[in-house]
Formats: sequence, C-alpha cells, structure tokens
Amino acid sequence: MLRVLFYIGSFIIIAVICFVLFGWRRLSKLLEARRARELASLDAYNERLCRVVDGLLARADQIDQHQKYLPQQMTAESSRRLGKTCSELVTLSESLRLVEAQLKSRDLRGSKDSLLKCCRIATHAARELDAVQIAALTVEQEL
Repeated sequence: MLRVLFYIGSFIIIAVICFVLFGWRRLSKLLEARRARELASLDAYNERLCRVVDGLLARADQIDQHQKYLPQQMTAESSRRLGKTCSELVTLSESLRLVEAQLKSRDLRGSKDSLLKCCRIATHAARELDAVQIAALTVEQEL
C-alpha cells in the first residue's frame, strides 16, 4: 500500500513538473512573439514619423523660400519662430536615427519613450509652421 502511494505521489510530482515546464515554455514563446510584434510596430511607426518630419522640413523650406520673395519682410517674431522650428526639425530627424538604433538593439521601453517625445516635438513644430504660414499670408494679403 505504501509503495502504491509512493508511485502515485511520484507520478503527480513528475506531471506537475512537466506541466510547469511546458507552461513556462509556452509562455516564453508567447512573450517573445509579442515583443517581436511590438518591435515591428514601433519600427513602422518610426518610418512613418520620418516621412512626416521630412514633409515638415520641406514645408518649412517652402515657407522660407516664399518669405524671401515677399516685397515686405515678415515680422522678426515670425522669422525667429521659423528658425527655431527648423532647428527643432533638424534635431528631430537626428533623434529619429537614434530611435532606429534603439529599435535595432531591441530596447522597447527606450524606443517607446523616444518616439513619444519625437511625436510631441513634431506636433509642436507643425503648429509653429501653421502659425508662421498664417503670418506670411497676412503679410502677403496686406500688400
């Protein structure tokens, strides 16, 4: 009788160990797949943000070129805002390269934080460009 209980106990212990090992393996595979999906998503988001920043840089250049051909110069405030926004956009494009390096090193948390900061800067830059463009149009309409 004692022998039977020993065999049953051993069988149960082995079954629990196998179940835990199988569950752990399954869980680690699921977590790794989730991490890979998040990295792919962040990489795609980084590429889209790079395109947005390129568009903002082109728009800033267009505003700057348009400003040079106005008969009356824009206000000093608008010119200063445009210069500051352009320097922010250049810094932002360099930051996006650093985000790409973080993604290659598989740093999820750092990549997310950096992309969030870059999005905030890009949004701010877009608002500033809108304000400068409106100021340029008002100067042009006054003529």
